[in-house]
Amino acid sequence: AEYLHGVCIRAYRSRLGEDGVADLISETFLRLYDKAAASYRPADSGDPDFRRARVRAWLATIAENLARDILRGRKRPAFTQLE
Repeated sequence: AEYLHGVCIRAYRSRLGEDGVADLISETFLRLYDKAAASYRPADSGDPDFRRARVRAWLATIAENLARDILRGRKRPAFTQLE
């Protein structure tokens, strides 16, 4: 969780804000437990550092995909026609 928080703060704080990042992290773990864990396949390597890096990359990818969905869903500012 600490790793994911650091990644998300650096990547999305300016666009989502502190509360938005907290929501993103929560949604990432919800997605992980609801859907993604069933499809995860652990690395064949017995090296714990390699496995940790792989899980971290996997979590960051889930968060990135959710952040894209969140940012796409935001309303764009209305354009004002200038004459």
